[in-house]
Amino acid sequence: MMRPDRPSSSKCPIAVIGAGDLVSHLLRLDDNTNESNYEFNAFRIAEDMQATHVLHPSDLRNLVKLCQVLAFTIADDGWLSDETRAELFELADDLDGVTRKWSAESDG
Repeated sequence: MMRPDRPSSSKCPIAVIGAGDLVSHLLRLDDNTNESNYEFNAFRIAEDMQATHVLHPSDLRNLVKLCQVLAFTIADDGWLSDETRAELFELADDLDGVTRKWSAESDG
């Protein structure tokens, strides 16, 4: 189901998402259902608060978590076909199983 009550295009991110030291800006370029109308990036915030696009192996778990949240957020935004939304919700759910396992491992 499309959400026509949402604002159309914006040069500002529709969401700023984080996982650990990783951050992503999510943008919707216009209000049609073309999946290519979403853009996002990923960068790491260093201790000195400088951003870098250079990631390291130690960032991989946070990158997976960031992908999980991005998939859910894009699907939830509502400007996609029902098929693509369902695929992204399924991806977010699959990644939730992985990240939940990591949380259980660190608790035990």
